[in-house]
Amino acid sequence: MACILAVAFISACDTTSGAPALPSGAHWLSSSVVSEYGPVRQPNRANPSDTRSPESILAAATLAQIRSEALAAAGPLPALNPCETAVDVADTCWTKTSDPGGLLFLAVATPGECRATKDKVALGGSTLYFIHWIGNSPGEGFCQGAMSATAYRLYAVPMTSLPKTGTLSVQLVVQDQRYGTTVADTSKVELG
Repeated sequence: MACILAVAFISACDTTSGAPALPSGAHWLSSSVVSEYGPVRQPNRANPSDTRSPESILAAATLAQIRSEALAAAGPLPALNPCETAVDVADTCWTKTSDPGGLLFLAVATPGECRATKDKVALGGSTLYFIHWIGNSPGEGFCQGAMSATAYRLYAVPMTSLPKTGTLSVQLVVQDQRYGTTVADTSKVELG
């Protein structure tokens, strides 16, 4: 009986077997993490009409533009500088990060999770998908995800994998193993 329970328990976990699902008609792209810590995004609790979701995606062809957009989207935070975080990171507003050109920058904000997560980028036609996958199993280490502020993370995608010109729709797709798939935010960027 103990063996049967152990097998049932192990199959419910997804420590390494779970993975983001590719949207229909899309293909995976290479991307790289430029910075894990950026401007903090929090709803403005001093303004009850501010109903922004903590999830956000921004896209720009230059580092200066993505920095400007992320700082603007961080919103007015009366008690918090959007460039300060609880971690010891020297460049939370990406002012010391270099821009080599030829990259599409994505600033992505998702709340901290106490479950395993994976991030991947895909392209289907004129839509870029940033897939934020959340598994069923706990993440590694001590979890403080629910207590931390939501900060933008900076990713880069080579422009050579994207359409040369036109409007690119950018979607933040949350694939949660417990609660299903949702498009949490969208953005647009002009290419060429």
